[in-house]
Amino acid sequence: MFGYNFLIAKDASSISAEISGDAFDRNPVLGNANRAVESTSLYGNKHRFTLAGIKKFEYGKGKYATTVSFFANWTSGNRFSYVYGGDLNNDGSAANDLMYVPTAAEIRNMSFATLTDADGNTQNAAAQGAALESFISQDKYLSSHRGQYTGKYAGETPWFSQIDMRILQDFNFKGKEKTSTIQLSLDVVNLGNLISSKWGLRKYASNSGYYQPLGFAGRETNGKAIYQFDPSQRSTFITNPDLISRWQLQVGARYIF
Repeated sequence: MFGYNFLIAKDASSISAEISGDAFDRNPVLGNANRAVESTSLYGNKHRFTLAGIKKFEYGKGKYATTVSFFANWTSGNRFSYVYGGDLNNDGSAANDLMYVPTAAEIRNMSFATLTDADGNTQNAAAQGAALESFISQDKYLSSHRGQYTGKYAGETPWFSQIDMRILQDFNFKGKEKTSTIQLSLDVVNLGNLISSKWGLRKYASNSGYYQPLGFAGRETNGKAIYQFDPSQRSTFITNPDLISRWQLQVGARYIF
């Protein structure tokens, strides 16, 4: 079986929150978060290819049977929003302000608060500005939207693939009235990662759907915004270290009568 799925999903709010404050706080916007604006949904992958197959081999005059099956998918990335780390528009939420992508000239005029990185080194405004320019250049979406605001859930993680396999081994025993079977099973989830540590990996910018590469640190006396950018951020996407990027093995046994 081969299949292809194409999906366009849009909504005004992708947050399934029981509390209205959470829905407000986690709804990336430009301006008024109370105004419903249709945009790309957080949920759903635009493209998905699937491939599945199964084959059963019988031998030994029906005493034995081996079944091999697999399921594979190749899927476009998950959605996320580029937002500021901080409450830039002073609406009470530090996670819902869509990020503006500055041009190279605008970066040179930005104000940065001094910060200390993870290695204990002090990063001044010049170092942060240069690092931000380099970061934007390596990001396909940001580099193509300079001088513009990012869109709601417009970010997309890289394509990913996964192959799962199952092997069943049957031992059939014929009785006087019916046949019973002892069946052993072997399931491999993310077979590619078992073959190579470079295969079957998932990459993400943020596992929450809100990516905050640029921080808002306050304002100068004249109202000009002050930012912070950690120069250790060199790439938008990192490999997800969770179980989804690792192979898994499961064995089982059943008695069928």
